[in-house]
Amino acid sequence: MDRAKAPARAHHPAEARAAAEESIAPTEAGAGDAGYQLALSITAELRYELGDIAESAAAVAKAIEWSGRLGARTLDWINMAIVPLSADAGNAEVIVTLAGVLDGPLRNTLPFSVQPSDPDRPERLILEATGSLPPEVVEAAKHRGRSMTCDEAIDYTLEHLHSAATI
Repeated sequence: MDRAKAPARAHHPAEARAAAEESIAPTEAGAGDAGYQLALSITAELRYELGDIAESAAAVAKAIEWSGRLGARTLDWINMAIVPLSADAGNAEVIVTLAGVLDGPLRNTLPFSVQPSDPDRPERLILEATGSLPPEVVEAAKHRGRSMTCDEAIDYTLEHLHSAATI
């Protein structure tokens, strides 16, 4: 990415993270929720970029849980979840399973609205994880992901994000 054309958050990630987190506080204090999920996604990305994987995972988990409380059933957060999960090579099979969810029957039934600032990053991370596993493990993981319901995919994603958030 050309740094001259990069968003301000790419030039000053620590300051951008602080601003995003400041915008989260009013919602958590009971104010309206406009922009909450976007602020969480920005915070998750910036924490990842700054090396704070646990807090990145926690921000994505919080966004997924918030969506669930609102009754939203989307898969958009899986793309965001792949980023902090990729920091641990032990999550390769988890990432491939999530790729199966994204490539499975739910793909065309649920909207995708939240994407990382680098929308190609999840795909690159999926390819990297896929290449690190034996073909039979990849196929089993993709099959497992493709067979999940939306709620199962959300629960699976949250389980692994919570594990990553405690590192």
